[in-house]
Amino acid sequence: SEAINNCTESTLIPVLLANKEVGESEEDFKKEIRITQGIANVTVVKEWSQVAKAKHLTALFNDLIVNNRAPEVYKQLSTELGINLKEVRELIIRYKIFSKICEISDPISDDNWGYLEAFDKNITIRKIIGMSPETYEFISNDEEDEYYEEILSDIPSLIKHALLQGLNTKQFRDVIIDISKNNVTSEDFNLIIKEILDPASETSLVSLKNNLKIKSDKDQWEDDLKNILEKISSFPIVSDWAIDLKEILEKIKEKTDKHLKIIS
Repeated sequence: SEAINNCTESTLIPVLLANKEVGESEEDFKKEIRITQGIANVTVVKEWSQVAKAKHLTALFNDLIVNNRAPEVYKQLSTELGINLKEVRELIIRYKIFSKICEISDPISDDNWGYLEAFDKNITIRKIIGMSPETYEFISNDEEDEYYEEILSDIPSLIKHALLQGLNTKQFRDVIIDISKNNVTSEDFNLIIKEILDPASETSLVSLKNNLKIKSDKDQWEDDLKNILEKISSFPIVSDWAIDLKEILEKIKEKTDKHLKIIS
């Protein structure tokens, strides 16, 4: 920072020029530039904000997803940029939600980015807002489309409501996840959100937070295992890429067999 402060209009600043290779297409050249920018600004030289990082990762993801599966792309980006695979996946999914909200409602500021955690970490809530559990893309459903858009358009107001009531990102997430339980449909969820935002209503995020039951370890594990069971029950066994995940399935079976043997 001291060197930057000492710069004047006549200061010579060394730079490296990116040159397009012979025979390299303009699109391929731009993709390589984005990879280089990611290495420089996402993790190394000066880290971008979470929104900027997520935006750039999504651009890289879109470059690579053609003819590839999403898990492979997440892994490739994690390896190339040297950041955690889970972080890559979560940032890209959250940015898709962020972008969709910005299309139809007020933009969410960088400072409030963390509140979107409530909508990207849970299969059930992602389905409620219209996101496919397989592709993490927004899907169309004639019966639910109206509710998807209403929920998404209300999220900025819901975050402002949380801020006014002093809820941090974790408290906000816990309330939203709790609302989404018990087979709540998108229509049900939309009605609850409208009630929370209604100034005349006695229902608020704080009142819902105060009614939250603190889960025991047993209850939390039961919920987690049910989610795993629901997810693995719909595993696309007939897909041509299913065999690529055989090793992971075998490890799950090995762990499960071990636990069952000890319990027995």
